[in-house]
Amino acid sequence: MKSKFSVFLGLVLVLNLSFLSSVSFASSAPKTENNIVDVHDVVPQEYFNKYKGVYKSKEEVLNAFGLESQSKQSLSAQEINTADKAPALKADTVDDMAALAAYIYGPPTKSSIDPTIIDPSDIKELSEKTDIQEQSVNPQALTATKNFEVDLYEFDIYTVKGYVTLRYDSSTGYIRSTTATSSLIGASALASWTPDSPIIDSSYKYKRTITWNGILTTRFAGNDYWSKRISKTGTFYSTNVIE
Repeated sequence: MKSKFSVFLGLVLVLNLSFLSSVSFASSAPKTENNIVDVHDVVPQEYFNKYKGVYKSKEEVLNAFGLESQSKQSLSAQEINTADKAPALKADTVDDMAALAAYIYGPPTKSSIDPTIIDPSDIKELSEKTDIQEQSVNPQALTATKNFEVDLYEFDIYTVKGYVTLRYDSSTGYIRSTTATSSLIGASALASWTPDSPIIDSSYKYKRTITWNGILTTRFAGNDYWSKRISKTGTFYSTNVIE
């Protein structure tokens, strides 16, 4: 049985796409409306075996995996721009749809669109540095920077990651500026990530509560788009505090 990774590599060869391992929405390779790929060339056979006969209709598949089906006309310009960079996947039967949904979006779940709180232990601090140059100019205004990374949605073939940068006063911990972004990492040829602008709560001087919202979209042949809305909220601190 082929591994998921080898199957994906095969897809890359078929599509002549660039696999991106850095911040990106999808491959930048040019595509046309004729860029249609059969799900059997993408999804490992184990998924077809597991979900054969489980669902009776497309609506059952959508409900089971917490997905929404939309036409191209109902998408925003930003969603169309990112989603159309992915190939159109051809799924002829309900079993095909179920296998693809499981492969792209993970196990069946009726997910709520309400924000999910990120466990603090899942937040990874990437780096911290002090602005030495600024210290030489004004020792009383010494600043430091912390960078964080968190998984907003994680599955075998890709991850949606959130990034945070806090710039703060090193003596008080009071935050001066906050930057938050997100990106799709991994098998970005199969789906697109359309983020909203992160919501940053600045109620406290030494911490920021950030909510990421966005839509993970898969394009089907016939201009049918399946999407899953993801919403995650995390709290990030400039310094260790007891609340």
